[in-house]
Amino acid sequence: MKQRSIKTLLRDMEILKNNFINTKAYFPYMEENMLGKHNITTAPYYINEGLNIKFILNQPITKKHIKNNNEISGWINQNFLIRLYALLNSYNIISDKISIDHSINGWKELDLLRRLRNIFAHTSGRFNSKKPDHKKLVNELISHFKIQVRIPNKFPIPIDIVCVPIYEGCMRYIQQKYITN
Repeated sequence: MKQRSIKTLLRDMEILKNNFINTKAYFPYMEENMLGKHNITTAPYYINEGLNIKFILNQPITKKHIKNNNEISGWINQNFLIRLYALLNSYNIISDKISIDHSINGWKELDLLRRLRNIFAHTSGRFNSKKPDHKKLVNELISHFKIQVRIPNKFPIPIDIVCVPIYEGCMRYIQQKYITN
């Protein structure tokens, strides 16, 4: 791949990540302890990213608000991973016909991205514990990212523990494969 194309890809990846973080700051995962509150601050992760957002609500937060917000939050995470895959696919970094080089740092994150994208883009995106490929993928996510989950009931893809580390692994893979060689 040409050096200029790699620079463009890395720039496009950075734009994607920044848009993702900026969007997610408005739909952070909500905890049950937010029930009944009228004003909340976005999660510390986003504050550390320079996005100190305060929400002032005209009614107290209900279980329904939390459920709806968390569904949107998870949907945004899934879409970030789908778009990241699509971007890498458009630059011929990954596809069904391109093998992942397991000797390059970041290969595991690229592999996890490919498998998550296939589920999120071609199914409902919901975890089904009766499907062996779903169980295997969830167990690999838990193991690889050292996620503290007792009984998984969904694909664990929090922004700070999975999404951004997958992005960073893909960056390492691209930089090692196309810049250092």
